[in-house]
Amino acid sequence: MFVLFLALTILSLVVLIVGFVWLLGSRGQTIRRSGPDVGAEIMTGMGDDVDVGDDDAIPLVEKSVFAGTGAQVRRDAEVSFGDIKGMIRDRQWRGALPALLTIGGLFGLIVFGVLALWVKLDDKLIATLIAAVVLFTMGRIGWSFLRA
Repeated sequence: MFVLFLALTILSLVVLIVGFVWLLGSRGQTIRRSGPDVGAEIMTGMGDDVDVGDDDAIPLVEKSVFAGTGAQVRRDAEVSFGDIKGMIRDRQWRGALPALLTIGGLFGLIVFGVLALWVKLDDKLIATLIAAVVLFTMGRIGWSFLRA
């Protein structure tokens, strides 16, 4: 039984990765920045926290210490549950499939992973408590997705 749940967990992980890569490729937006300010942001660890259009985000002392240039490439993709359900209602399967694969892969990874853990753990009380919490949470997420 453990081998079955482990195989389903690995399959769900593959589906999650394929769906995520497809989602980034189809709906993603690439943002590229370069220059001395970007290099200073990266070196100070502020690269993700600083707004793209904010020139005064780095203090003058930190700007003068970093001497060089840097490049940053970021890819963002977003889709809401309402967008997914709208695409399904309109029968736009090609647009909804990447998000559905990602959601289904993550759902399967968590559910089958906890079931494999339940089978493998020797202490069934602890395993049952962990599985109950995870399955309840995943059920609530699934119900919320259906209601969205």
